[in-house]
Amino acid sequence: MSRHFLFVVVLCAAEAARLDVSRVLLPHRHEVAANFTLGVVDADESGCYQWTSSRPEVATVFTGGPCSRQANVSAVWDQASRQEATIVVAHQLSTGEKLECTVVVDRLASLKLVGATLLLLEGSPQPFQVTGQDPQGDTFSSLDGICFEWSLQQDEPVLRFAPEGPADLQGRAVLVQGQAVGTAWLSVRPAHAAYTHVAPQRLQLRVVDSVQMEPSVVFLLSGCQACFHLQPERDMNLEPVLRSEDEQVARVEGMCTWAQNLGHTRLLLADSPVAINPANVHVVRPSYLRLSVSPGESWVLERQATYQVLVRIFDEHHHEVHVGKEVELHVHFPAEYFDVLGSTVNGTVHQVQALRTGKTVIRAELRGCRRPDGALLRATTSGEQEVFIEEPLSVQPEAVLLPWDPEVLPVHKVLVHVQGGTGAPVHWKLEAPPAWAHVDDVGPVDATLVTSGGPGQVQLVAHDGRLAPARMRVSIVPVAELEAMGSPVLEAELPDGELLVSVAMYGRHPEDQELKPFDDCSQVSLAVEVVDKRIIKHIPGAGGPPIGRGCTSLRLQCQAAGHTRLQLSHGLLRSTVLLGCYKPLMAVHPAKAAAVAYGAIKEVAFEGGPRPWPMLPAGYRVQLSSSTADLVRIMRIVDPHRRNRDLHVFRVLCQAIGETVLTLSVGNNVSASLPSPATSEVAIRLVCATPSSLELRLSASSSSNNQVASNGGPVELELVVRETGGRRLANVSSLDVLWDLSDYRLAKLDSHRDVTTHVDGSAGYRRTSKDFQVLRPRGKAGTLTVMARVRGFSAHVLRQAALPMQQVPTVSGSLQMELVEGLSATTSAPHQEL
Repeated sequence: MSRHFLFVVVLCAAEAARLDVSRVLLPHRHEVAANFTLGVVDADESGCYQWTSSRPEVATVFTGGPCSRQANVSAVWDQASRQEATIVVAHQLSTGEKLECTVVVDRLASLKLVGATLLLLEGSPQPFQVTGQDPQGDTFSSLDGICFEWSLQQDEPVLRFAPEGPADLQGRAVLVQGQAVGTAWLSVRPAHAAYTHVAPQRLQLRVVDSVQMEPSVVFLLSGCQACFHLQPERDMNLEPVLRSEDEQVARVEGMCTWAQNLGHTRLLLADSPVAINPANVHVVRPSYLRLSVSPGESWVLERQATYQVLVRIFDEHHHEVHVGKEVELHVHFPAEYFDVLGSTVNGTVHQVQALRTGKTVIRAELRGCRRPDGALLRATTSGEQEVFIEEPLSVQPEAVLLPWDPEVLPVHKVLVHVQGGTGAPVHWKLEAPPAWAHVDDVGPVDATLVTSGGPGQVQLVAHDGRLAPARMRVSIVPVAELEAMGSPVLEAELPDGELLVSVAMYGRHPEDQELKPFDDCSQVSLAVEVVDKRIIKHIPGAGGPPIGRGCTSLRLQCQAAGHTRLQLSHGLLRSTVLLGCYKPLMAVHPAKAAAVAYGAIKEVAFEGGPRPWPMLPAGYRVQLSSSTADLVRIMRIVDPHRRNRDLHVFRVLCQAIGETVLTLSVGNNVSASLPSPATSEVAIRLVCATPSSLELRLSASSSSNNQVASNGGPVELELVVRETGGRRLANVSSLDVLWDLSDYRLAKLDSHRDVTTHVDGSAGYRRTSKDFQVLRPRGKAGTLTVMARVRGFSAHVLRQAALPMQQVPTVSGSLQMELVEGLSATTSAPHQEL
């Protein structure tokens, strides 16, 4: 028979032994060593521990026997120059277990006084103790080895040290008791001279004879709640318990009460060690609502301003009813007039923004109080408030900066006016005005602020009695910087063109000392000098109003075309600006209009307009544009050796048939030195046409009946070709003209296919005076007919211009003349320029 054995192993888990603290901080020894008791916790009661210190010169360990579960650690290190540390070890001899604690010895650097600051008259003594910190701010574990001096600073005997407290007042704790209502100071400091570096600590204590319950009187609606607190409540070592004299009127929950039924009761503090006045609770019916607004307390509101609207509840005796979160109240703000930014849960406080001007009504409705179980205990009433919304009141300008010139002593007059508001008359007032400032010409919406001194500041306030006051400020400071602005008019046209130069001056604003431009500096002394007076002259006494960023302006007059500099100075301040004058832009050739044959070229010339700006010549622009883009081809002719700097010449090719307007624009691009450049424009008309008629005439006729000397030498036959509108074509070089004679025995032609053109380029551009053919008489008398016929356009000319051939109806003309013997030749008459 086999036997079975059952082994039961029971494992018991026990907490490991440990020291009650793992780190101890003690001060250096100057008098008696500071002590701290270490103990082993969670250890077997039979266990015995042997205690040692790794550095006995820093801290020693004393047990009073060979082994113990507790040990007294004493800080014996007396060198305050540095921090030292040792390891205290508790060794369990039977098991070999070792428990360690770090003991740090450091210098006392500061103190902290701990205790309640509010004491009751004749109440229980209150304990106060001092703690110490090392240079790192760590709190010492014990200050038992240090003696302290405690004292009271008081004008009247408000406090006293309790008799049951320490008799010598040298320990780290004392008991203090109030003996009269008032305020006094409790202070403590180390007694030993080695601690002179440690600052004494003071604590202000207040003694009161009783405590008030707040609020002391409250009016509630049935189902609503109010909570109370003690005043003063700071540092009160009380745990108050409220009770109601009549639970049918109001019942108590903690420090709050719930209104039950109409009536009155008092709330008392049960078992209070001090005298506390009771609170009165009245449960009432609501009678009416009243709406109020802030800021301003007036229902004339400013558009875009933000307000807080408060709804208050009153009973029939005009007592204000306390409202809590359980109150339900609805307020309707018309959406077109108000934006509701936020509201409390109970609907009594609203943050709104006024959106538009006008008149409207805010309506409020009380619904009752909601009980904790969710039921609504109805208590209803309503109210409404009429509201006017206006534009906010403002003073224009809001801020003005003016210069002070001790040489001129300027008298400034600043015209101000109000905007917005209710329309009521405005009252003007200077706030703390200096002797050199006053208000003149006061009107319902405007006034004049006059200053006759400086430097300084003055503030003018406008108030209409309803909206928030509006303010404007005038600051008067010395001139710190001068600048001749590049605007608005730095170029002007002759003759007698006027230049307008904006001048800016700057001063340091009194509030931030930043450089800011003056609003008006027309009274400041300013020296003006023009470098080349042949081109521009200054008009004295003709200073203009402030323009742009400037505070004054100067007027100058053009004398001749060119550029020169204007130099300004005020005291040691200097500034300069470049100015220019130019001839008026006009069309020179042709003056108004011209007609040119298709495929032919016409040189057009203009004179005048702004010249290149010397500080940025690359920004100069001369542009000739056509109103019909594809009708002509334009090329500018630039001659650097041209004597006339104001001449603009272009070569225009007719590449289609039609009419266009050629517009020339001359000026400079915008730049830092020329922010508002001048631009001149002029226009002419150009017709690109086909020939419609042809006329031949003698360049110089010997008589009115076309008689020519048969032996007088060559004769010029002028060719005049016109387009359908009757205008003469200024250039016919693109036409294919065929010449013929009725009798070649009487004369001959230099060419049967060519036309000679007389061109004058002395003015800087090509001017055509006539198109002609040369006839050479053979010395015989007789009647001769010269014929010219336009067969079309020259293929050679059109091919060079890359233009297509155009079909032209045949146009012809003839001239009959008499060749007479013995007739003397006459000098050619001048020809009209084409």
